Amino acid sequence: MREVQTTTGSASATTRNQVMLVGGIGSGKSTLLRSLPGRKFVYLFDSNGLAALQQSKGIDYIEFLPDQASDLDLGVKTLKKDVADKSSVPRLEPRIYVEWEKDFNERRQAGFFNDYNWICFDSATSFQDAIYDRVQFLNGRFGKHPEEADHTAQMNLFRQDMRAAATLTNLFVTAHIEQQKDGLDGRIYGRILMTGKNRLRVPGMFAHIFATETSEESKYLLYSKPTRMHPVVRTSIHTLKPIEDVTMDMQKQLEDQGLARILKPLGIHAASAAGR
Repeated sequence: MREVQTTTGSASATTRNQVMLVGGIGSGKSTLLRSLPGRKFVYLFDSNGLAALQQSKGIDYIEFLPDQASDLDLGVKTLKKDVADKSSVPRLEPRIYVEWEKDFNERRQAGFFNDYNWICFDSATSFQDAIYDRVQFLNGRFGKHPEEADHTAQMNLFRQDMRAAATLTNLFVTAHIEQQKDGLDGRIYGRILMTGKNRLRVPGMFAHIFATETSEESKYLLYSKPTRMHPVVRTSIHTLKPIEDVTMDMQKQLEDQGLARILKPLGIHAASAAGR
């Protein structure tokens, strides 16, 4: 079991909610994670989110980041079958997903997550990449273009992991979107970066999905209603405006700012957790 890196904070038992925050790179997803009400445990798969977490209170986190010693495959690949750089150096075995799975199962069996208001995945995009790498390695196709069996295994594992995490406490996940051009009308649409039918099935597991963008005035904007660029957005919190300004003053307490303000109707409050 990996060592937990910690900042100060507290937590209390809560009802379970599933919240997803989608957006492009640099749209404030990891920063807004800091304002979740209560105590947070973060599985960090994106190095870009590390700076935000290290400046926060009430967050424990573990990094599962690729590095050249364990998970990076630097060989050149193409879409042609069995075509890649020939090298005497064997491809490194991808182990991020294996290590995460072991860590998660050990903590779940020990009741570790009982002391937290939230389990967070930052981001689902990179977490899915880790699953893909492991699946393709086991299928003998690591470093090659994925095949249908790789897609199916990756999708199934990702859904199973999200379901398992959602049974323990509140679940918060960040995910990226990509722009797609419609072949008929030429308009640009947003699409969540997930594989195949998981673009529909995984969002269906979340009660609240918001999208975030940054404005020209460097404000964080949160969308609570679906748009062409954010079709997966939905929430049962009906008091929200279609676009909320969730910009935070980092010199002040975050309890009434950002996502804490948005999620206040859910009744999630921080309190001391036994033994923490």
